Amino acid sequence: MVIMKRACMYADAWRDYKIYVDEKVVEYISDGEVIVLDLPKGKHKMYLKLDWCRSNEIEFEVNEDDDVCIRCGNSLNRFQMFFGLFYVLFRRNKYLYLEFYGIK
Repeated sequence: MVIMKRACMYADAWRDYKIYVDEKVVEYISDGEVIVLDLPKGKHKMYLKLDWCRSNEIEFEVNEDDDVCIRCGNSLNRFQMFFGLFYVLFRRNKYLYLEFYGIK
């Protein structure tokens, strides 16, 4: 099982991110939301998309006994929000982030 937690942030607060697992949209996640994805056992690749921007891609393995915990959100901090257009145009693959925060 995969537990995903989206940070509650001002940037993109009203937008849902598309969650791609193995190149297919499997779910959407809203601002501040925690969701559980029931994925089949085995290795998977995941990334997020918002319009033409996306996140880094992570690889993980789902086992029967462990829960994979992943955080996601917008990569821009308060100062960088002033450069949002730069990120959208030139760093669009780093506009969002995915990171592990533990295995339960």
